[in-house]
Amino acid sequence: MATFSLDFIYWMQETGNVVTETFFRFVSLFGEKYFLLSLLAAIYWAINKRLGEFLAVTLGLSLTLAHVFKGFTAVERPFEAVDGIENRALGTAEGSAFPSAHVQGAASVFTAVAAWVRRRAAFLLAAVLMLGMMLSRLYLGVSGAVDVVTGGVFGIVVLVVHGRLYRSMGDDALALRRYYSMLAFIFLLGLFIFEEHAFYRAFGLFVGILVAVSQERTQLGFTTDVPWRVKLMRVFVGLLLIFSLLFLLRFLFGLLGAAEGSWLENMLDFIRYLMVAYFGFFLYPNLFTIFENRREQ
Repeated sequence: MATFSLDFIYWMQETGNVVTETFFRFVSLFGEKYFLLSLLAAIYWAINKRLGEFLAVTLGLSLTLAHVFKGFTAVERPFEAVDGIENRALGTAEGSAFPSAHVQGAASVFTAVAAWVRRRAAFLLAAVLMLGMMLSRLYLGVSGAVDVVTGGVFGIVVLVVHGRLYRSMGDDALALRRYYSMLAFIFLLGLFIFEEHAFYRAFGLFVGILVAVSQERTQLGFTTDVPWRVKLMRVFVGLLLIFSLLFLLRFLFGLLGAAEGSWLENMLDFIRYLMVAYFGFFLYPNLFTIFENRREQ
């Protein structure tokens, strides 16, 4: 299976051209955490807050689990294992190969959205996107067949298990807070075990989301039932702010001079992503709620 997979990747790259390479790089963007985070934040701020919360927690859990598996398995990527296979992912491959975090995160999110829509066309679109994601990671030389298929299966399993637990608690804010706290503590030891920075980023994002949505339930309670112009403004300003904060913190933390690949650099990445997630899912809703209330007065 592994030999066939590598031969298939080599054949894809050999027969590909600039059009196929551009296409697969574009498809791969749908599995990037920046794209998925932007999509979920927009849903949370402007479309359906509880759906956005569920999707964000699901994505954070799925990505964290993916990088835990990567940390324990340390499987080489195809471009590392075979001469002649190139890394064409342009910096979008973090950690080891197994499982594919791009496919796993996309499988969790796209399947969840399809289940919420409850239409056959939505499930078909989700399947097409996942298949495209799998082929893109193969073509780009960063994942093998086992990596992408396992990523897809893991992503759906995470969604189903987490979804059942989430639904069982309903609107019980205290039960959800305990559940979220348990999820955070399960992976806490990883901060002292794993060396790859991708785990720290995923876990930081996850913890920031968990803390933020827990506080939002008990301290804020904003609504998405607002005019479309307000929704669009929330999304535009929010994405501008969270990405500005992400890059500002990278610049500021870079001034501390942490050695590349060191535990300090990894922890700073953990804190950076935690702060960005906390801002996006709690502090920013506070800000736009205050601003919108003042405009109505």
